[in-house]
Amino acid sequence: MKYWLHGLCVDAWDNVWITDVGRHLVFKFSREGALLMTMGVDRVSGADGRHFNQPTHVEVSAKGDIFVTDGYGNSRIAADGRFISSWGIRGKGPGKFHTPHTLVFDREGRLYVSDRDNDRIQVYDREGELQEVWPHLHSLDALAFGPDGLFYGAAGLDGALVRLDRHGRLLNVWRKPAGLPYSHGICLDRAGYIYVAVSGQDLWKFEPAPPVASAGKRG
Repeated sequence: MKYWLHGLCVDAWDNVWITDVGRHLVFKFSREGALLMTMGVDRVSGADGRHFNQPTHVEVSAKGDIFVTDGYGNSRIAADGRFISSWGIRGKGPGKFHTPHTLVFDREGRLYVSDRDNDRIQVYDREGELQEVWPHLHSLDALAFGPDGLFYGAAGLDGALVRLDRHGRLLNVWRKPAGLPYSHGICLDRAGYIYVAVSGQDLWKFEPAPPVASAGKRG
C-alpha cells in the first residue's frame, strides 16, 4: 500500500484536512488528531460520485463548504466533498483543467484554482461559475491568500515565490541566489510569515514580505 500525503489545510474550526494521493482519499482530523471523516474509496480510483483519482488539495470555506482539487488522475473540482456538484474536464479552454493542483478562498468567498499545467489561475464563485482567468503564471504548485489581501504562490519549476494582486498581476518574484528547492506547498500566518514546503521533506520559513509600495524591483 502506498501512502502519499499531499495537500493540507486547517479550516476555521481548527480541523485538519489531508489528501492522500496514493490511496485516493481525503481525511478530516480534529486538532487533537482524531479521525472525523474519510471521503473517497480506499485504493480505488474513479471519477464518479464516490471516488477520487489522486486528489491533490482540499479547502474548506468559512461556511463549511468543502472543495477538492481532484487533480492528478482527474481534472475536476469536487464541491462539498460528497460530490453534490463537480466541474471541469481535461483541456485548455476556460473552465477546463490540466492538473488543478491547489485552491484557496479570498475573504469574499471566491475560489482561486491553480491550474498548474495550463500555467494559470482560474477564479470561481461558490457555485462553480467561472469569473476570471489569470494567464501566464508558470507552474504554480501552491497558492495562499495572505493577511495583506494579496496572493502568494510557489513556482516549483522556477525555484521562486511570487506575489500577486487581486487581479492576478505579478507584483514580486523572489529567489535565492541559487534558486529555491522545488517548492510544493505554501501558507502564511496572521503576522505574514511565509511557510514553504520544499523538496527533501523540508519546511522553510520566511519573514513577512514588505508592503507593496516599498517592495522595490522584482528580484
